[in-house]
Amino acid sequence: MRAIALGLMACGLATASGKMGGSFDYQEELFRTREHATAEPVGMQLDLKIWTSGISEASRKVDEVLKASGARIESLRLDSVEKTLEARFLVPDGQIDAVRERLASVGSVYMNDLTVQGDSSKAQRGIQQLRQELAFKRTQQALHAQELAKLDRTEEPEAWQSLWNATRRLEVDTFQISCQINALDGDMRRNLVKLRVSEPRSSEIEDGWFRFVNMPGGEYLWFMPGTGGPRIAESYRGPAFRYLFTKGKSYLTVGVLESDPKVAASDSSRISEILLVSLGTDFYPRHFGQGRRTWFNLYSGAQLGAMLLSDASTSRLVWMAAPHAGMEVWKGARGLVDLKAAYYLPLSETWNRPLRGWSFSAGANVAL
Repeated sequence: MRAIALGLMACGLATASGKMGGSFDYQEELFRTREHATAEPVGMQLDLKIWTSGISEASRKVDEVLKASGARIESLRLDSVEKTLEARFLVPDGQIDAVRERLASVGSVYMNDLTVQGDSSKAQRGIQQLRQELAFKRTQQALHAQELAKLDRTEEPEAWQSLWNATRRLEVDTFQISCQINALDGDMRRNLVKLRVSEPRSSEIEDGWFRFVNMPGGEYLWFMPGTGGPRIAESYRGPAFRYLFTKGKSYLTVGVLESDPKVAASDSSRISEILLVSLGTDFYPRHFGQGRRTWFNLYSGAQLGAMLLSDASTSRLVWMAAPHAGMEVWKGARGLVDLKAAYYLPLSETWNRPLRGWSFSAGANVAL
């Protein structure tokens, strides 16, 4: 029984075992194999950083995700002053993708990094070596038990005692190897999640979003002057080049809008063409994702620029301003698609009333 007790202690402590038959130190080989197999943790690691508009509600959602996934928490810190939540926890096998999907509902994900930690093939080889060793020892244990059953303890006490001691050593070794295989298996399933949820400060928004980008694109505009006049057509439409140069986003628009050709041909004094040049910028509301969602980002903003009005013989320049609101229907790392409504306000006493009106557009940009 003393040998069995030593075997139980061996699962938690690195104890030395005797050499069996004097030819091979199994205990030394077991620890060498384990050290080789677990030089670094093996498994998946998910790094998530999320912006939220309310840290208290986000904390409640994170707690629900942890309970639903059966996560084992290593650390959890909620700072109500700094408006941050930091957590580090382990999730069971097969749960890491589901956890990532659930945590995405907490707010706007701005960092999502899933990596494999360690060399899984090396750990697998280490486990395979231990399993082969375990199979060998169990075979030896079975042979020893058969031989022990054949011996008469009273007639051959020394041989019986020697064989009995060897059998007990094999029991300790097989138990010890099983413990190490289970420990290695647990290491290989170490799926770690590092989570940070915070309410963004203005400096974080500027650093993360108002930086230069290179995103050419275009849009199609439909402009309808509200009151019109004898020289203004009912509507103007046409394509425009739109170049986004900050992620915020700010952009340059250059387009040519034309009236119905039949109407322009019937009256040469009518404004038949408008060359539009403007600079614009958009602002995202704080409580609707702040422009970080993939689908349906609301925004508002303004444009400042000029309209060059042309008829058959003359042209005139009119400065304009246009407040607008819109929606990014889709936005990804390589582009965006949006819809926008603007109200053009000519900055001219002569042209303000006849030319002011609504403009609607649909556009897209691609990151280069």
